[in-house]
This record gives sequence, C-alpha cells and structure tokens, in this order.
Amino acid sequence: MKTKSRKCRRRECNGKSKASFVTQVFERHGSAVQVIIKNIPASVCPECGDETLSMETLKEISKILRPLHGVHKNIPKLPPAEIFIDFAEAIKARSAA
Repeated sequence: MKTKSRKCRRRECNGKSKASFVTQVFERHGSAVQVIIKNIPASVCPECGDETLSMETLKEISKILRPLHGVHKNIPKLPPAEIFIDFAEAIKARSAA
C-alpha cells in the first residue's frame, strides 16, 4: 500500500501529512464482532492528527472485514468477540492463498 507525503487535507491546518501506520476499530450495526486492525498504512498529519487511507488500502480492509461483518444486510451470526488483525500479515496471508 502506498502513502504519499502531502499537505494536510484540512483547510485550517498547515501541516504536511507523512507516511505512517494507524490502528482502527471497526464495528457494524447488527454485528456482535468488533474488529481491531493495526498497522494500517496511512498518511497522518503531525499537526492535527488527520488520517487518510488510500483507496487500495480501503479495498483491502473491506476484503478483510467481509467474512466477519458480511455485506449489505447479510451479517454473519457470530458470537460476541474482539478480533485483532495485523494489516500486513492479513495481506500476506491473502496473497499466499
């Protein structure tokens, strides 16, 4: 996944985003599963903390979440759980399969 250093997208901020990694929590209404994905490549502004993910990264996250959160109104019946996923390891595993 590629991230570029660029001016922060917030108009009121003069910072310059830098390539970094973030952790995000994903919850879906109707699902008892909370997914925490760490080491997601992102552009992060050191001034305001704004995080931007590339479209490629967002597509990969969607693929990672699909078995756990389903699509549209088809939410899998799973017991309550917190699932921790390392982004890079998940991409590597998907590529090997």
